[in-house]
Amino acid sequence: MTFPSTIFIMKLLLIQPPIQDFYETKIRLQPIGLCYLKSSVKKYLPEIEVKIIDFHSDWGKRTIQWPSELNYLKEYHIQDESPFCGFSNYFHFGADWNEIENIIKQEKADIAGISSLFSPYYREALQTAGIAKKLGLITILGGSHVSAMPLFTLNKPEVDFIIQKEGEKPLVELLKEILSSKNFENVPNLGYKKNSKPYLTKIEENYSINELPVPDLTDFELRKYKLEKQPMTFIITSRGCPYSCSFCSVRTTFGRLYRKRNNSLILKEIEKRYDDGYRVFDFEDDNLTFHKGEMSILFDSIKKQFTDNNKPIKLTAMNGLSYLSLDEDILLKMKEAGFSELNLALVSSDKNLHETTKRPHKIEKYLNVIETAYKLKFNIVSYQILGFPEESLDSQMQTLAFNANLPVLLGASPFYLTPYSPIALKMNRNFSEDDIFLSRLTSFAAQSKSFTQKDIYTLFICTRIFNFIKSFSLSKDIDIKTLIQKTKAEGRIKLGLHLLEKIFDTHKLFCYSQKKIIEHPNFNSEIFKEIINKTKFIKTLSGRNIIF
Repeated sequence: MTFPSTIFIMKLLLIQPPIQDFYETKIRLQPIGLCYLKSSVKKYLPEIEVKIIDFHSDWGKRTIQWPSELNYLKEYHIQDESPFCGFSNYFHFGADWNEIENIIKQEKADIAGISSLFSPYYREALQTAGIAKKLGLITILGGSHVSAMPLFTLNKPEVDFIIQKEGEKPLVELLKEILSSKNFENVPNLGYKKNSKPYLTKIEENYSINELPVPDLTDFELRKYKLEKQPMTFIITSRGCPYSCSFCSVRTTFGRLYRKRNNSLILKEIEKRYDDGYRVFDFEDDNLTFHKGEMSILFDSIKKQFTDNNKPIKLTAMNGLSYLSLDEDILLKMKEAGFSELNLALVSSDKNLHETTKRPHKIEKYLNVIETAYKLKFNIVSYQILGFPEESLDSQMQTLAFNANLPVLLGASPFYLTPYSPIALKMNRNFSEDDIFLSRLTSFAAQSKSFTQKDIYTLFICTRIFNFIKSFSLSKDIDIKTLIQKTKAEGRIKLGLHLLEKIFDTHKLFCYSQKKIIEHPNFNSEIFKEIINKTKFIKTLSGRNIIF
């Protein structure tokens, strides 16, 4: 790695790479972390030109070759056009590699700062870095994956520097050294190479959360990120999480301190974004309502500033909410401020599992929140982790049945082992490159003495079947046969009802593949039958019971 002897004007590209997977989360792609980095560089080093390029969002997708590491899934992910389908094709989401190379070349930049947030997509981040390096740019990688596996990342030939933990201060200090004396050992949270050997500097705290400048979104058109056809942006009111759940890696990036931004700064940011044209605000905190008192005040202020002044906005928290910090008062304030949906993180209804994972849990509290939120007419999604290594199959079926009896959609998150999360450390698990690649929910990689991949796949499909049933708006309770026989429908809903009848008659899964109805070869009908016996009925989102 060589540096120009003198650089008067430097250009930095901050890049979100494309990803490759069976699916993507389309509505949560705004690279807010890069926006914080850009605003910080502009604040402390205004002489540096900075541009963000999002190579993931708004570039479309194309089908690519199925990775060999996932070949074992081919017996599960068959082509299926039914409402209960799993995954089928494997996609490249974002700009293709030639487009990326041409655009980076056109920018004539000096440095590329590349986001590597999620471990299973580390290859895409490295390939992007390789393109930048081939074009003569200095490459820096940061993000959650880098914080979890710093030396693994730094030792790659495509990478010149890495930044661990929060990146604003380390990036600014690194750029200062590149511009001047190049004493990289003075830069906190840095990884660099000297004589081909990797070095990691000491970890220090970032700038105070209330000193961070407002994220810079000027590189994005309003149309780029939308929810329900309205321009959407992310808002962050805190960093870190007060809890220490064994399966979560948030502390790998943000440390043990949970820090809350001042309400006045948050409100000013929302006001600025509204003036810019944004109408949907997604709070991406890991624990939004932990400080209930302060958040109640913020929601009151948002209502007064926007709703009461006929400036309607929509608020969401798609990263999920802890039900422990919700009650009737704050739910009402959230509703009045602009929330209409709740994404709740139940994980499991098993008290013992929560104790072993160090996750706080009170089932009575959860039920109270569901009851209150339903009365307030929230749309509720409750998330369950499927395939947690320390949970029995029976416990997982019980949680699924438990939520099926509530007026909530079932959010299914197949478990994946995050590199160097507390549970991975407890298991003394060393991660090969294949293990890192498989640390994604679509891999269905979790197995134990209690369950198999087939079992977890079956539970996953069961949530899709139940959600299909829950979606019907009814005026009274009915039985499942009446729903199937009396409901008038067309298209995919009609197909779903036809397949549903066959599923309940036989307890087997049927798919619509290549214009034929076929039986799925890897669906555990005994699990489905047992869940039906545990469930007895399904409560729809309209609050009516469909009885089995």
